[in-house]
Amino acid sequence: MIGARRRQSRAPSAPRKLDWLPASRGVYADRMRASTIEKSKYEVLKKHALRYGLEPDDDYMRPGNNPAETAFQLLRCGIDMLVVMADYGFPTQDKGLRKKGGKYTRQALFYYGDWGAILFGQMAPLLYMKTDGRLSGEEPPELTVERHRKLYETASSFYPYMKNPKLLGQVLREYTVLETHELPEEDEEDENRSDRDQPEGDEFEEKQREVIKPKGPPLSEYAQALERGENPDDDPALVQRQRDYARDFFIEKATSVGLKTSLAPNDRKLFAGKFVRSFALEESEAEDFRNRIRSAWIEGCQAYLEYARLDA
Repeated sequence: MIGARRRQSRAPSAPRKLDWLPASRGVYADRMRASTIEKSKYEVLKKHALRYGLEPDDDYMRPGNNPAETAFQLLRCGIDMLVVMADYGFPTQDKGLRKKGGKYTRQALFYYGDWGAILFGQMAPLLYMKTDGRLSGEEPPELTVERHRKLYETASSFYPYMKNPKLLGQVLREYTVLETHELPEEDEEDENRSDRDQPEGDEFEEKQREVIKPKGPPLSEYAQALERGENPDDDPALVQRQRDYARDFFIEKATSVGLKTSLAPNDRKLFAGKFVRSFALEESEAEDFRNRIRSAWIEGCQAYLEYARLDA
């Protein structure tokens, strides 16, 4: 129509400059937390890389590494596993404390993450050695016991775990029973104290009076048969139960020590008496506890398995 005003469509609005920001504060907080954790990991690992003339920024998740590069990459796998265990495998029954345990471990990572990273970086290949390379049943078939042994020996030679010289015997206690047919020695370590908290000098006797030592691990069915003078290897089902018990004993012991040594001193006081092991629980609770810790361990080993298969 002549004289009618042509209706014009509205021009498209210019894209907002902030459209890329996450709409959820929770997502943003998660990203910031992840960024902080990665920075802490980098600072923990940096001094170990420089110690052996390595570049901390390089990517060593690759085949063909020399021994120093291999050990450093296993340390990286160890610190990744430490964070996973803190978040999903904290060994306490109190759900509120589990959440705090993960939070406090991440906060202390920059200052106290070294020994936890070293421990988990070695315990992952060591347990695969003892379980014939199988924990979940979904491990790469090309990974042999010898491959895990080589990686364990490399990690332990470059970064020996010196905080507790008895630790290796303690985590392997039930495997030793299986292999030697000798009854285990009593584990004298207090499960609710890390080696950082051990009293020294004049404080020793006073501190010992203040601490009530928890009940130690009971003899397994296999060890009880040995105590009676029987040969438990005559019962294949009993042998398998001992293997399962030894696996879970290893995981629980290593997890408790690794996480306790990675907490700040004041935070460790919060968890005094709260760390538990499955043998101290009723069986209905113990099974759930073992499954939770074992599942977290398997998840924590994924970075290690990814690296281990590269040169397998």
